[in-house]
Amino acid sequence: QVVNVSFEGRMAKLGEMIRDLKAEDLSAGFDQMLRRISYTEFFGATLTYVPDQLPHEGGALSADALTRPFTPRILFPTKSIIDDSIRTTKYTGIVVASSTEGASISLGWVAEFYIDFGKYGMMMAALLFGGILGYIKRYFENWSYSRGIVGGAVAMSILLIATYLESSITKVAGGLVASVLAAWLVLRFIVPRWLA
Repeated sequence: QVVNVSFEGRMAKLGEMIRDLKAEDLSAGFDQMLRRISYTEFFGATLTYVPDQLPHEGGALSADALTRPFTPRILFPTKSIIDDSIRTTKYTGIVVASSTEGASISLGWVAEFYIDFGKYGMMMAALLFGGILGYIKRYFENWSYSRGIVGGAVAMSILLIATYLESSITKVAGGLVASVLAAWLVLRFIVPRWLA
């Protein structure tokens, strides 16, 4: 990307935009920001759509998330493609832009636990998920090949993917499995040779 506008021109435009800013624009922008970072709009729509229009899935989304990393497409060519927007439309009743339009709009793993297990079961699933994340952290911090600060750093880099509440459980689980395996292999076989 090449910027053809001078620094002075850019600053003048910024000043003009600030001068033209109205209180309503700030209020609308703040509201949009809160709605985006809280990620509750689609979850709210899911709460009113499931189970009234569609039944709970009984763990189907979570089971797919757990098995998908172990079914490589080269061996399972009929494995479905992950399209978050299709899932969002299905479970909210709200038509959103799809991958064919260059968008991927996810419900997030919390809403997907609700779709799978209902309002009480989702809490148990989230508790179990948190326990798994804690185990991963503890394992790498205490493992003889990565004990201490190295293990903590590796664990935090692996667990970062789970902090995105807007990510699908399918993508989070796949990312965790791939990251744990990669970290384990590197720490077990490559790092000892490099340090020797």
